[in-house]
Amino acid sequence: MEKKTFISLPLLSFLLLCLFSIAHSQDSEDQSKTCPVKFASTGTCSGPFGVSECYHEAMAKYGNIPPKGCECIPDGANSRFCLCNIIC
Repeated sequence: MEKKTFISLPLLSFLLLCLFSIAHSQDSEDQSKTCPVKFASTGTCSGPFGVSECYHEAMAKYGNIPPKGCECIPDGANSRFCLCNIIC
């Protein structure tokens, strides 16, 4: 009887490991791929408003899915480049 418990415990552990591996691989596939986009805009990058405006402009240009990791790159007195990652 003790031997049966010994055999079933490793089998149960193996099955749980397989289940967690499958669940983890499906989570990795569900994560959407992002692509960088760069666009010119008017305004400055001073303060937090530059990045915030880049975020809102990317939402308006590329759809209502929020962009990730927006950056504001100064390009003159009243112009800038916005660099954001959007879902491809």
